[in-house]
Amino acid sequence: MHTYLWIIQQAILFFPLLAFFITIPYMLYNYHKYGSIIAIRTLFIYSFVLYLLCAFFLVILPLPEKSKVAMMTSSRAQLIPFTFIKDIIKEAKHLHGISIILHNKAIYQFLFNILMLIPFGMFLHYYFACNLKRTILFSFLLSLFFEITQLTGIFFIYPRGYRLFDVDDLLSNTLGGFLGYACVIPLKNVLPSKNTMDEMSFAKGKKITLSKWITSVILDSFCCIFITGFTSIVLSIIHVEIHVILIYFVIYALWNCIRNGETFGKKFTHMQIVDASSKDAKWYQFLIRYGALYLYFYIPDVLRFLFQDALLLQIVCILLLFIWFVVSLFRISMQKPLLYERISHTKIISTIQKNDR
Repeated sequence: MHTYLWIIQQAILFFPLLAFFITIPYMLYNYHKYGSIIAIRTLFIYSFVLYLLCAFFLVILPLPEKSKVAMMTSSRAQLIPFTFIKDIIKEAKHLHGISIILHNKAIYQFLFNILMLIPFGMFLHYYFACNLKRTILFSFLLSLFFEITQLTGIFFIYPRGYRLFDVDDLLSNTLGGFLGYACVIPLKNVLPSKNTMDEMSFAKGKKITLSKWITSVILDSFCCIFITGFTSIVLSIIHVEIHVILIYFVIYALWNCIRNGETFGKKFTHMQIVDASSKDAKWYQFLIRYGALYLYFYIPDVLRFLFQDALLLQIVCILLLFIWFVVSLFRISMQKPLLYERISHTKIISTIQKNDR
């Protein structure tokens, strides 16, 4: 039991690193599909990832030394079904009374293998809406993955498997997935359904949140950087600053005119630039909007050029710009129009539609 707790502790310590790598894909997927991210869905997804990490660590940890594994001569696989019954009886011969059950290691091993996949069956049935056949199939496949991991020595990292490939583990794990499926049935009326979470996501997706806006800006910025770098190399452009300005206006202003207010980032996150009255924006409104926005980012360069000998004045101006930037983020979070939006008489709206999903 102490070993199991130590392994789960290692998984919990490793989880933040794994969460760091899946957060961006998770955000992009949710903004593209639902237009928003809700806390309860995030809780379920990250708890599912943590569970899988714990289960995998329980399969492979503790890791032995390669030299010791190379010297192993024990059997690598047990392919006879229901051998666990024989193991239980064998262990029982050395025990008496209630100890036959309470201190029988073979029973604990069998029950542990069942318990390990009960949460998996629960997640499949509740969140991923899998039927019984799919739950049993996926539970079997996950168990098979674990057993192959053991048989191959973590996919040939080790010279041989340091744990036994046991067909009984496949049976007990699959049984655990089935029991997990059954456990969800009485909880369906208590927990919010996936359809309820979808409704909450679509309702929130109709709002332009700060994180959604930032995600759109980051995607468009990556497009701008990629196209700028690619065309600079292909065309051997020397005047980089002029080239960046052209690319900026092509991606943001001209492309918005062609796509009726949808850059790649806004299309991906289901947003659109429209007139202040929610009608289609005119071409000159896009030019005014992004022209004013570009001047905002270009002002620091102008200040550095005008006040080269006045370091203190530069710092004050940049500090004022930073305050303005923070205020802008605050206004976005409050869904209030920014200065360049008021100048161009434009705004951003959500285009998420549940019927399109």
